[in-house]
Amino acid sequence: MKEQPYYLTQEGYNQLKQEYRTLVKEEKPKIIKKIKEARAKGNLEDNPEYDSVREEQMHLEGKILEIEQILERSKIVDTEHVTTGKITIGSTVTVEIEGEKETYQIVGSAEADPGNGKISYESPVGKSLLGLKPGDNIEVKLPHVLLKYRVIKIHES
Repeated sequence: MKEQPYYLTQEGYNQLKQEYRTLVKEEKPKIIKKIKEARAKGNLEDNPEYDSVREEQMHLEGKILEIEQILERSKIVDTEHVTTGKITIGSTVTVEIEGEKETYQIVGSAEADPGNGKISYESPVGKSLLGLKPGDNIEVKLPHVLLKYRVIKIHES
């Protein structure tokens, strides 16, 4: 079975690549140094500092592996040629929600950051917006609330 790609904007890809470099070239050597220092303190059986650093290392290695997999399976979305006709991955769109205007960029899950206006195309809102045009209305059922959206504008890149 072929694994699904991770859709990323070029900006998102570059940010992930930079995060990967930082983790591998800066954070990993720091952890290795901390492990050596903790080992030098003797008994590893009863060494909470060593246990803590090993846990930190496992977390870091997991994050590095996760980013490697995303980068390997990434597909860059060309936001330079996003159409203003309908909402697609990479579109920046202004919607009206219950009378308030919000602007979102529709991105892949790996770069979603709702607090900064980047929502995943796999999220309930993102899924509902895909394919819509300015003037379209939708209702999105979220836990405990039903929100009404109206597409105001799809922005040019």
